[in-house]
Formats: sequence, C-alpha cells, structure tokens
Amino acid sequence: MNRYWGLCFVLLLALSFGCSSPASKEAALPSQQDSPEALRIKAALMDAQGLGGSAIDVTYHNNEIILEGFVETSEQRTQAETIAREQGQAASVVNKITVK
Repeated sequence: MNRYWGLCFVLLLALSFGCSSPASKEAALPSQQDSPEALRIKAALMDAQGLGGSAIDVTYHNNEIILEGFVETSEQRTQAETIAREQGQAASVVNKITVK
C-alpha cells in the first residue's frame, strides 16, 4: 500500500511540473498592464460602444502600446486601435487583437 501512495505522489509531481511552462519574455509584467497609460486606454475601450464586452488587454512598454485579445469583428479591432492611438501618448500602437 505504501508503494501505491509513493507512485501516486511521483505521478502527481510529474504532472505538476510537466504542465508548467517557463515565463515567456513577451509576457507583460503586471506593472506594464497597470500603468496609468494602459489603464486610461483600457477604460476608454470599456466605455466605447460595441467594445465593452471585448477581451482586450492593454500593455504599455518602451513607449509602445500593445493591444492583445479577442473581438468579434474586424471593425472592433480597428476601433480598438483607433481609441488606443487617440487616448495614448506612446510613439506606436501594436495591434495583436485576433478576430474570432
């Protein structure tokens, strides 16, 4: 019986470490997503008619606004980029939003 529990423990441990992945260099730090610039743009996106329910993440890093997430239409994708350009003070906007 002891051997059974030992095997279960090893299996659980292997699954725990096997399913985890190292942090990506491209992953945004919470401070980049919570910067005043990113929060201002996120608020404008949430207030925009037709975008309020969209899953769009905003990151501000190295004077660049990065939009990521999902929208239903290409018009929403364009609208989100336009809002980010109007609200933001960054040198560029990178639109990585995917249309479902």
